[in-house]
Amino acid sequence: MEGDCLSCMKYLMFVFNFFIFGCYTVILNTFETYVYLAGALAIGVLAIELFAMIFAMCLFRGIQ
Repeated sequence: MEGDCLSCMKYLMFVFNFFIFGCYTVILNTFETYVYLAGALAIGVLAIELFAMIFAMCLFRGIQ
């Protein structure tokens, strides 16, 4: 019961922020908190792809 009330209060605060600050500001502030996480994930995927490409090149050269 207490968890339901807490999630309801979080939702109401999110909705009331739209009325107080405006849609653009609330969405911008929400995404601002996750920008660093998205950047770190993108760099991690880039590193994995780069190592996979180097490994594939080494395998290709070994076959020839």
